[in-house]
Amino acid sequence: PAEVVKYYIVPFSETELEKAVADGLFLVAMPGTDLLKFCKAAGSRFYDQSWYNDEKFTKIKSRRGYHLLGELEDSTSKNFGEPQAMIPTGYEVPLLVEMTYLAAAKLPGEAFPDVVRCLDVDSDGDRCNVRVGEGQVYVSSRWDSNRLSNLGVAFGQFRPLAS
Repeated sequence: PAEVVKYYIVPFSETELEKAVADGLFLVAMPGTDLLKFCKAAGSRFYDQSWYNDEKFTKIKSRRGYHLLGELEDSTSKNFGEPQAMIPTGYEVPLLVEMTYLAAAKLPGEAFPDVVRCLDVDSDGDRCNVRVGEGQVYVSSRWDSNRLSNLGVAFGQFRPLAS
């Protein structure tokens, strides 16, 4: 019997992808997974941080499909709320698991924002963020009011799988 191969169509036009590249976004084809399962599968790519094992955000699944993900330009040194008006129409702040997927996929030496805030919050109400350092992905959280020069806001656009 012949094997059935399913092909998926990337649901972004060439023009949209060219603009995404100009805006510093990366195209990511993402499965539906949660942070704990993904960390376990990625192994040594993640810095061992057991603080979040019992957090609710670790059980939120990524949206299965295509994502354009990156850091919102000029979002550093601002609190979390200030850059929200700068997010283009049709874009949003992605989930932590979605940005960690991008972070883990980056090859050593490739650019990744210093630290980017995501949509999720921890049990104390602090905004979750992700960074890459020394070949590993780190997850942490900070108050929304923090204004650090290396702390920006993630943004992106999601589209489900099209076949």
